[in-house]
Amino acid sequence: ETYQHIEVLQPIPETNVSKRKQEEISIMASWPPESLGADPEVILNECELMEVLPEKGEGKQFIQVVEMATLLYLGEFVHARHLWRRWKDNNPSTLLADWWKVGAGMMSNDPKAIWEGLAHIEATHPAPIKSYAQEVGIAFRKNILDSYSLVQPYLTLLNFSSGGEALQFLQQTTAVRTWSTNSTQRKTALTQVVAFLDSATSVDTKA
Repeated sequence: ETYQHIEVLQPIPETNVSKRKQEEISIMASWPPESLGADPEVILNECELMEVLPEKGEGKQFIQVVEMATLLYLGEFVHARHLWRRWKDNNPSTLLADWWKVGAGMMSNDPKAIWEGLAHIEATHPAPIKSYAQEVGIAFRKNILDSYSLVQPYLTLLNFSSGGEALQFLQQTTAVRTWSTNSTQRKTALTQVVAFLDSATSVDTKA
């Protein structure tokens, strides 16, 4: 008596790769994307593909605008500048120019250009592009706050509990700021300030 081996096919388990692909399809189901925060890396990759493969982006609007906004969301300011340079002589849209003004402000640490630019985008650009302004603003603030961790020892040295407290102090008028009347304490405080500024200058020089 012989027995025939019968192989039972098992269902193919869903892999992480296939899950990721489904997530990407879901994120890119509508164009432009409703939000940058869902997965900015996927959005950026899609924009770059459509930029180099025009047929992939056929019929889709605002590709460079979405790409620029996503780069600013990710804090990729140098890449944002490269994007602008690729398109600035190719009759760029007003929308793209508006976003680059914000990017240029971020690169040059110009708060007025950043926040006025984002407010202008939120007020004048079409949906959902205008909603990106708030997302980019929040991401920019978060990056700034995260950078405070690098100078936390100096904040502690200056008796600030957080970067926000230091910022609030610096935004006050000189008359409002309170300094100790004790000359020794004032000398110590000023020495610490100089040490902090000297260190910050050193970091900027090396960057």
